[in-house]
Amino acid sequence: MHYMMSKKFYMILCALFVIIFVISGCGNAGSSSDSSAQPASSAKEEASSESGTRTVSTIKGDVKVPANPQRVVVNWYIGDVFTLGIKPAAVFGWKQETMPFYDKFNGIPVIEKWETEEIMKYDPDLIITYDTKDMISCPKLHLFL
Repeated sequence: MHYMMSKKFYMILCALFVIIFVISGCGNAGSSSDSSAQPASSAKEEASSESGTRTVSTIKGDVKVPANPQRVVVNWYIGDVFTLGIKPAAVFGWKQETMPFYDKFNGIPVIEKWETEEIMKYDPDLIITYDTKDMISCPKLHLFL
């Protein structure tokens, strides 16, 4: 009899712990910490109101970019550009229906070859790329990430 009582007690105790852990785990789902609200980028920006440009400090050095670029050409980080609310003038890359931002590609021309003549057809005021070699071939403003 004592053994049955002890076994039942431990089973109830274990079930109680499981319920407490589940409730405490679900209770924190809606809260957020201040650190998660901070952007993950380590880039530092300085605005220059006189020229309409700002200086962005990146790992590859300081880059002056337009404060409000209107015609952006992108060959990398396309999803990040969409997330910033910028609709590129043209993109170089592929798209798949499984991409979360696939519908945002509508009406955006795709550059077939990443060459100076092809890029300049879109008269960009900012070119976002990953390769520093593009700076030599395209004399426009660049942001290398």
